[in-house]
Amino acid sequence: MARLFAAEESSSVNSQRPDPTEEVVKYWQIPQIKPSEDPLAFWRERRFELPHLASLARKYSSVQGSSVASERIFSSAGNIVNAKRSCIDPVHVDQLIFLHKFLK
Repeated sequence: MARLFAAEESSSVNSQRPDPTEEVVKYWQIPQIKPSEDPLAFWRERRFELPHLASLARKYSSVQGSSVASERIFSSAGNIVNAKRSCIDPVHVDQLIFLHKFLK
């Protein structure tokens, strides 16, 4: 019985969802947000008005937190400062790390 009602509800919800092309037209009519405003809040407010675009925005606008970039820098620093180069001045180590990162 619950499956029947769930199927009924989902079909009625899907019938109320606007056509994706209509959503794009509506989106282009909305004024742009300011750079200081939160784009995720913008999409949260319009998730019922523009459901297709809002789901795409959530999927592609979110950034996954990661420490990979900082770990790469520490790894390259470990390759630069080793037992043979332990007497390098810290300023020169910073310069070598900078060059190593940006000359790739």
